[in-house]
Amino acid sequence: MTYQRNNHGGTPETDCAPMPETAVPLPPTDSTTAPIEGPAFYDWVGAAALEEDIAEGLPMEQLVGLSPDRWIIVAMDIHPVRSRNRDEELRLYLADLEQLNLVDVADPRRAVADYAMRHGTVPVHRVSVGHVRVGEVSAQMKRAYVCLRLSLLGDHPLQVMSESGPRAV
Repeated sequence: MTYQRNNHGGTPETDCAPMPETAVPLPPTDSTTAPIEGPAFYDWVGAAALEEDIAEGLPMEQLVGLSPDRWIIVAMDIHPVRSRNRDEELRLYLADLEQLNLVDVADPRRAVADYAMRHGTVPVHRVSVGHVRVGEVSAQMKRAYVCLRLSLLGDHPLQVMSESGPRAV
């Protein structure tokens, strides 16, 4: 397990927790390029990583009813909190393989990543999905990792003085 520097500048000695080897920090507000607008709205900020269960779970495209020959989900915004005035929401960012001239490639995800490297961006379609609940998404995952910290701490590192519980050595 390696530690990933996140928006908080943590290190293995001071970070809140280790990130999985494949983790990539994602913007917590929107999967485009929107940064966190400060602590006025968000109490907790951080990063998340999900690993699809390719042996027993459905591919995300199939779960939401998309043709994987045409569409690739390249990002998602998950809003799991329900309140009186807002329901949970799943927003997907879809790359159209036909539009990108990437139909019939062996590895569509890799091809979209290569496209992004060549062009500096990926054109996407943002779609809100109402028929798939957030719990259904997590049920398709092998592992999930979420690391959150109090937003008011900003970039100040955490210094772990002791550890207890199941993960303590």
